Amino acid sequence: MSDKKALQHSIMSRYILSSNRRHQNLILNLHKKLLLIFYIAIVDIIRLKLIVTITVVLLYFVIAFNILSFVFLGKNQTEFNARFNTRWLSFEVIDRIVQVSDSKPYSICYDSLHNHGYLSLIRANLGINK
Repeated sequence: MSDKKALQHSIMSRYILSSNRRHQNLILNLHKKLLLIFYIAIVDIIRLKLIVTITVVLLYFVIAFNILSFVFLGKNQTEFNARFNTRWLSFEVIDRIVQVSDSKPYSICYDSLHNHGYLSLIRANLGINK
């Protein structure tokens, strides 16, 4: 009888140990999965923070560049843009002068330039106030 009880006890203890091992393995697997999920979440958060940080830094650079260009150029910036546009237009004016002067005599060329407003643009570009 004691052998039978000892056998039952050993079978029960093996079952309990095996169920404990299964339970421990289940918990261990669950812990591994949770750690993996947290790792992925942390990596995603760090990646998102990095993207946001880079975007904010670039935005600060753009704002700083605009402020510095306004401070250093100020009102001259609009004058610079106007001069640049006038110089660009002056190439059109020169092209127009060449086209008109090739096809017409000088007096007609002068009248044509004056009528189209190119003459005042040339004077403004050369700094003549007449």
